Amino acid sequence: MAILPQDLEKSSGVLLTSLGLTLSLHLVNLVNSRMGPHAMTRLHLRFDDYEDHDVLVVEADRTVSPIFVRDGNDEHFYIRTGPATSALSGSQTQDYIRERF
Repeated sequence: MAILPQDLEKSSGVLLTSLGLTLSLHLVNLVNSRMGPHAMTRLHLRFDDYEDHDVLVVEADRTVSPIFVRDGNDEHFYIRTGPATSALSGSQTQDYIRERF
């Protein structure tokens, strides 16, 4: 059975809870595989209502050590720069880690 967006509006809370658990589990698995389990300990997930829709809110605590993102055999380092996310080069990453940690 396919669940279409219009079905979600008519669905019971049980279905939304099931979908929410599936979404949460997918995010946890993604973070664990790409960033490591230690990264997941810094994230807090919750569902909120936004304009009559359930949204997944992810809040992140400041880390005490650098966290790299794995992409196959490569690792990348990102920082928040205002409302954006920026990838740093190797030398920029070294400088940032030296200053920040």
